[in-house]
Amino acid sequence: MLYINNSSSAYSEQRVSLGGNVYTLVFKFNVRNSGWYLSILDSSGTTPYLQGLQIKPNQNLTGRYTDSGLVGDIWCLRVKAEDSPLSLDNLGKDKVYRLVWVTDKESSVYDAVFFGGT
Repeated sequence: MLYINNSSSAYSEQRVSLGGNVYTLVFKFNVRNSGWYLSILDSSGTTPYLQGLQIKPNQNLTGRYTDSGLVGDIWCLRVKAEDSPLSLDNLGKDKVYRLVWVTDKESSVYDAVFFGGT
């Protein structure tokens, strides 16, 4: 498991290495629906793999896109014992919610924990 540290601003871009590949992650907060969105692009930030994924608590953001070219999965996990909804101010390092990259095997474990999958 690898924690993805996003900026606390409503828009940010960052390059990260996940599973041996470099990607550009774009984070956007939509004030209208109070939701975070993630887009995953190639290392140069020009070619999209996945765009506009809504970030939801305890959800696999990328698992349903098997042909995306992404190795492993990105999850949003509640890491603190607070019951607050996901917001602009509580996603990231030392906050209620964190994004994590996991291998396919680790993703299966989270799926079983949250949804009773195998």
